[in-house]
Amino acid sequence: VDYVLAKLEKKYGKEFVHFGGLKVFTTLDTRLQSFAQKSALSHLQSLESEITSDGKKEYLQVGMVSIENQSGAIRTMLGGRSYSNSQFNRAVSNNRLPGSSFKPFVYLTAMERNGYNPASVIKDEPITIEIHGKDLWKPKNFNDEYAGNIILKKAMMRSLNVVSAKLIQDVTPEKVIQTARQFGITSPLGKNLSLALGTSGVSPLEMASAYSMIANLGVYNEPYFIERIEDFKGNPLYENFYHGVQNYSPKSIYPLLNMM
Repeated sequence: VDYVLAKLEKKYGKEFVHFGGLKVFTTLDTRLQSFAQKSALSHLQSLESEITSDGKKEYLQVGMVSIENQSGAIRTMLGGRSYSNSQFNRAVSNNRLPGSSFKPFVYLTAMERNGYNPASVIKDEPITIEIHGKDLWKPKNFNDEYAGNIILKKAMMRSLNVVSAKLIQDVTPEKVIQTARQFGITSPLGKNLSLALGTSGVSPLEMASAYSMIANLGVYNEPYFIERIEDFKGNPLYENFYHGVQNYSPKSIYPLLNMM
């Protein structure tokens, strides 16, 4: 509600929004929102029981967004575990590192730009990359385990850091950023090789929207929160009409979707 009010105030002004007798119909599904809240709290409590710091349980937070793929409608949004405890909206803040969830954009760029495909063989091995004017970069896999020659599809399945690093070195960070922009990611992204491992902050909203484009085989629907607005007499002031944009051909996206 805070998020929608802020958007409306920016567009119509505070006085009209709060004293104009408007009826605002949002995309939120309260039933799904309730399920999301219960699920998130249950998961947080489970994690907290396993994590302790100085003998005390960690107090974790959460940000969550779910989007209807075919339309871009936001059906659930959690800004945190408890609104009364914190009003900061983590679902839309772009200071969260996506980590390995950013890798599909690296893989797609390599397949689109440099002719890779899910069956392409690449060597997963310890590597050292020279970066001009900086220290050497040695990306490592989880548990320092390396698979040797491996096809791209299995590399994604196992989320191998070295393979992602090799791919972004091949296509350049600038090309990966161009791909991410096509998926609706607007947050500032670092033009460095470690971008392949998700080291630039984005929002859960951006990532949910980007992933929905993969599910839609290349059709991007801008996420929206407001279905329609009526004045105090019930006359329509605004109604959302969504229309997807085919940013990538299904032929380009399907190999990535299949890998995922």
